[in-house]
Amino acid sequence: MLLKERRAFSFARVVNSVPVPGVDEVVSVFHGAVRSTAVPMRVLAISVGVVCAIAAMCLALDTFWQVYLAGFPDGHATDYDKAVEGPLRILTSVEAGLGLLFVFLALSSIRAARAVGLLVALIALVLVAALVHVGVPWYFGTHLGLDNGIGG
Repeated sequence: MLLKERRAFSFARVVNSVPVPGVDEVVSVFHGAVRSTAVPMRVLAISVGVVCAIAAMCLALDTFWQVYLAGFPDGHATDYDKAVEGPLRILTSVEAGLGLLFVFLALSSIRAARAVGLLVALIALVLVAALVHVGVPWYFGTHLGLDNGIGG
């Protein structure tokens, strides 16, 4: 039994004598002696929320201009323009609403709700953006075969 204790003791002495770079800094930060220089998670969440809010508002503006410029420059509204106006107006409102949601989540004080909410809202924004730029044109242009005014 004495031999086992002696081996354990000698192993612990060897492990403790091996210098590990950066351990002293980690220990001093853990004990509160030194303040960490890492960016707090709150700042990161606020930054992500603001960037996503700006992206959502830019997508909403892009979709709004897509509806607004239908028939430009001669004012002729094609069947495609008439058909996509309603869905794109709704999706513009959804994108703007997601932008406001991102701002709310960025300023929220509840950590778990903010993290999960930002992730869910980001997934929703990607799906809505894909629907606006791929789904609606494919459905009304390719699937229904509506004339979009592009000649050839």
